[in-house]
Amino acid sequence: MDALGFRCQNVLCLGLGSPSASRDARAQLAFLLTLCEDLRIDRAHVSVYDPVFAEDDIALLDALGRARFRAVAPTLAFMPHCDLRLYENLLRENWAGGGAGLSQLVLIANRLSDYAESVPARKMAVEHPCVWRLAPYLASRNLPACTAYPTAFNNTAVQYARVGEVREDLWQLPPPTDEFDGRSGGGVGGSGAAF
Repeated sequence: MDALGFRCQNVLCLGLGSPSASRDARAQLAFLLTLCEDLRIDRAHVSVYDPVFAEDDIALLDALGRARFRAVAPTLAFMPHCDLRLYENLLRENWAGGGAGLSQLVLIANRLSDYAESVPARKMAVEHPCVWRLAPYLASRNLPACTAYPTAFNNTAVQYARVGEVREDLWQLPPPTDEFDGRSGGGVGGSGAAF
């Protein structure tokens, strides 16, 4: 990411799953910790949220050191295999001002362009307009295959928005529907811990 000229200050991790119950979640957590070390991101600036965290998971993450999450850009959003609604909510939250917030995000997540290509356009335009509109303007690089944990990182890519290339009319979004507005269980919430 340094090669992109993007120096992350914060990490937001959503959808990790339960490290105490899932081999893939343990691999994803190890990847995240190694990435933070390589990028010299202080663990105090890493926040992890997931509605499935068990008490053991929160205790494990608390043992790594607790800090208060603050949504400050530039931010790496690590969202392995999240629900499409979570991606939509994150993008929508950062959409205003011609995507000013989007220019401060790097995603490590499912390839969003795959959703735009596989879900009917009418459904995407109504239910996930941010993903649908932004997908053609995402720079994306797939993570290499991981034979030891093939399902932990499949379909995962490093992605960022080429905000300057987005057509001006695409910044005008329809109002969110109640189901997809980020206030109905799809946003940052659930049990959380910050290392």
